[in-house]
Amino acid sequence: MKSKLVGMFCALSLINVGILLADDDNQGGQFQANLSGYQEIPTLSTASSGDVTVKLSADQKTLTVTLTFSKLEGVAQAAGLFFGAQATTGNIVAHICGAPKPACPATADGTVTTTIVAADVVAVTGQGIAAGDLAALIRAIENGVVYANVLSSKYAFGEIRGQLSRGFGSSSEGRGHR
Repeated sequence: MKSKLVGMFCALSLINVGILLADDDNQGGQFQANLSGYQEIPTLSTASSGDVTVKLSADQKTLTVTLTFSKLEGVAQAAGLFFGAQATTGNIVAHICGAPKPACPATADGTVTTTIVAADVVAVTGQGIAAGDLAALIRAIENGVVYANVLSSKYAFGEIRGQLSRGFGSSSEGRGHR
């Protein structure tokens, strides 16, 4: 009887480990953020919103970024990934749209998808990220210190922003909710 219980316990433990590993594989290379003016510095009251997803390739050589925004009050001039903790300002480490990437959609609502490779990583002088250091950008994303920001003709320092976090689960962060 004891050996059957031990066997069942071991089998259940292995199943749980398998589920956890599978979940980690599904979420480990995926990051997302909800963007709003409430995360900008200074905070903005705007109906603008957006979402960004970042998928890390299996070989860790590319990031596929999809940015969607709606109800922008200005025309999107540029969007990018910035190196900075929540509620702080940071420097751009990779462009999503706007020079040197293709132009951002010139409408209040838009979607852009881009691929970021090592050559797209901009040096962040004094913060330890060298130009072309995709591995450093990935580590920063994994540690929650990268945010997406959409700069517009009305708000040159950013109209909507959101801190990247692991996974694609539902989140109300960035929509003014806690």
